[in-house]
Amino acid sequence: MATEATVGQPEQIVQGQGKYKLEEHIATGGLAEVWRARAIEGPAKGRTVALKFPLKPEYADELRREAEMVDRLWHELPSILPTQNIAVVELIEHGDSSTNGYFIAMRYYDRTSLNRLYGRQLVPPEVMASVLQAIAPTLDAAHNLQPPAAHRDIKLSNVLLDSSGRIVLADFSPDESVAGSSYGGRGDALGASFCEAESV
Repeated sequence: MATEATVGQPEQIVQGQGKYKLEEHIATGGLAEVWRARAIEGPAKGRTVALKFPLKPEYADELRREAEMVDRLWHELPSILPTQNIAVVELIEHGDSSTNGYFIAMRYYDRTSLNRLYGRQLVPPEVMASVLQAIAPTLDAAHNLQPPAAHRDIKLSNVLLDSSGRIVLADFSPDESVAGSSYGGRGDALGASFCEAESV
C-alpha cells in the first residue's frame, strides 16, 4: 500500500519541458516519491506517465545521476542490442519544474512491479523465466560498455511490467545506500542501480 504523499498533490500541474497533471500517488521510498500523471502538453501529450520527485532538495542530485545513467544506457546500448530488447525504464524528460523542483518523467508501466503483483507469493517459474529472458541481454550488454555498467540489486520491486508484455528494470539509484522509490513502495525501498563498475 502506498504511503502518504509528501511532495505532490492530486490535480497539481507540473511544468517542465512538458506539462503534467498529477493523478495518483503510487509510492514513497527513502529517496523519492512517485506519482501517476497525465501529460497534457509536450512530447508525451495524452499519455499516462510516472513522475518521480526527491523527498528533500538535497536528494535531487541523486535522482539527477540516476536519470543521467538511464540516458547513457539508452544512448549506448542500441549499438549492442536492438532497441526493442533494451530492458531499461524509458525516460521522457528530467530537469527542474516550475512547481516541484527537480523531477523525472518516465513511461508508466500499468501492471506495476512483480513485487506488487505477487507480494509474498512465489512468482510462477514461467514468469521468472520470461523476466530473466527479458533482462539478461541488457545486463550482459551493459557489462560490455566502456566503462562497464553493473546492476547491484536486482529484485522483484525493480522489475516493471505493462499490459503489452514489456519488462524493464527501474530505479537506477547511483548510491545503493540511499533507498529509492519505484512502484515497489515503502517497505520495499529500492537500492537498484546501474553504476560505473569501477566505483563498486
